[in-house]
Amino acid sequence: MDRIGSLNLKPSVRTDDQSQFSELSFFHTIALVGGGLLNLVAVPFDISVPSVLLVWGVVAGIIYMALISIAMRSRKKPINSEHIMTFLLYFFLLFMWRLLQTSWSVDQIETIHATIKTFILTIFVLSAYYSLHRMPVNTLYRLAFFIIATLLSATFLVYLMILQQNGGISMYGSRYIKNNLTFFGGSNAAGAVVLLLGLWNWTFVCMDKSRYRKTGICFALLTLFLLVGIASYSSLAGYVASFIVIVIFSLRQRWLRLFILVLIGMVCLAAVIIFFSYATLPSADRNDMLRTTYQRTRIIEAASEQLKNGAWIYGVGAGAFMETVSGNDSIRGGVHNALLQSLIEGGIVELSLYIGLYIWLLNISLKRRTNEARVLVAVLTGFFIRNLAESGPLLYGLINNFTIFVSWYVVIYLIVLMDWKETNNGSVDTL
Repeated sequence: MDRIGSLNLKPSVRTDDQSQFSELSFFHTIALVGGGLLNLVAVPFDISVPSVLLVWGVVAGIIYMALISIAMRSRKKPINSEHIMTFLLYFFLLFMWRLLQTSWSVDQIETIHATIKTFILTIFVLSAYYSLHRMPVNTLYRLAFFIIATLLSATFLVYLMILQQNGGISMYGSRYIKNNLTFFGGSNAAGAVVLLLGLWNWTFVCMDKSRYRKTGICFALLTLFLLVGIASYSSLAGYVASFIVIVIFSLRQRWLRLFILVLIGMVCLAAVIIFFSYATLPSADRNDMLRTTYQRTRIIEAASEQLKNGAWIYGVGAGAFMETVSGNDSIRGGVHNALLQSLIEGGIVELSLYIGLYIWLLNISLKRRTNEARVLVAVLTGFFIRNLAESGPLLYGLINNFTIFVSWYVVIYLIVLMDWKETNNGSVDTL
């Protein structure tokens, strides 16, 4: 792994761009930690918090700080224009496509809402990119470390409280506590948040000769403890996959890397075969343990019927997917697969944008040999694997949760660090 923490830069001169970094980093810390804690404790402690504050208040705050920073800016600081233009092109195409969909969507109101949320997400991503670029590298590391440490520790304490209320340690990892879990709104939402923090934490686990590394390893184990404890299997699979990526990048022998990749491919193929074999069994043969698999299969079957009717070309409209449950009665929800969700709601255009986004992010990561580039590959792997069993919101999917904004924040954070290290030849200040 790269030597991080043992190299020093030449003494830097305080610039006008850096003079405001403390205000920016302080506000970002308060916004993300505060938003995370509100989402964490609102349900189990029966705290009545308006949903607009849980999501949009924090998002608006970060955007506002970026606008204030731009207005006060007196000296230019280089920003990777290629990344900015790529983000602008991606979100422009996504926004315009969803705007066009309002003319044929099966639920125009929901599609209009999704279009507006897409615009807000665009502004948020650009604001985060600009603000993080203005912070010195040491501040970036401390910012992420404090956010991860605070939210993971708070989540652990809340989980212990809920565990104690539902029978104690004997209920650890049981499906019963998963069904009765309330922090972050349920096991799937909690799993997404814990996974997100655990993936971000690889930044510190991968550090060499840093005082943060040992603590990062402790938080990695804590992430694993929580994901197993809340029985969030999709998030756990994403976390394990990200760990495998980290291990593969740490290997120096190419033949060993190839062997591990082939082994992973065989395991994934076996899992797919088992899944579809099970899905064809009669309902009476399905036990309670695999009930969620059957439910997902039923939803996917309903989505497949809509695809057969031509939805794969233009989509039914962003946020407009509804499953028919009986007769003419329908319920709104996700397909529990981000790829299928993007195909049925946005057609082949949105699915292409989804896959293209991952390819571009992986491409800019694999071109570089920094720890942050490897971590970004692990993060994207964790997101992708988890989203195969959920419709989001990690980086892509339904824009209805604070988590999707934080997932974009993590990706932007790692891109900014990669840009910084490329500009400074891979050297960082001593942390």
